[in-house]
Amino acid sequence: MPGVLIVDGDPDVIHLCRVVLEESGFNVHGARSRMAAVEAVRIYRPDLIILDIMLEEPDDGLVIASELRREGILTPIMVMSNWNRIMGFPWDLQAIETLVDDVQEKPLEPGRLLERVRTLIGPLRLP
Repeated sequence: MPGVLIVDGDPDVIHLCRVVLEESGFNVHGARSRMAAVEAVRIYRPDLIILDIMLEEPDDGLVIASELRREGILTPIMVMSNWNRIMGFPWDLQAIETLVDDVQEKPLEPGRLLERVRTLIGPLRLP
C-alpha cells in the first residue's frame, strides 16, 4: 500500500486528507511540526509528502523540503498551502519548484487531491 505523509499544523486538514486517501487505499501518516515531519519521513519512508508551508514558522515547509533534498531524499513533495493568500502576494513558483514536485492551493477538492496524489506517486505504486 503506497504511503503518504501529510504535514500540516491544522489537525483538521490532516484528518480530512487521511479520510479521502485511506478510502482510496493509501496508508496515511500525519505530522504537525517540522521536527515531526522529518522524523516521520525517516521512519515511514512515504511514497509522497504533502506539505504546508506555514507550520510553527512561516517558511517551515520550505525548510523541510530543502533539508530533505540536501539529505538526498527524492520522495515527491506536493506543497498544499494557502500561503500566497495569507501573505498577500503570489507564489514564487520558480524558487519553490526547485524543491518540490507540485504546488496546490488550499482548500483542495477531494477529487483533485486524489488525482494529484495518483499522478505524483505514479501508476506502478497505486492501490
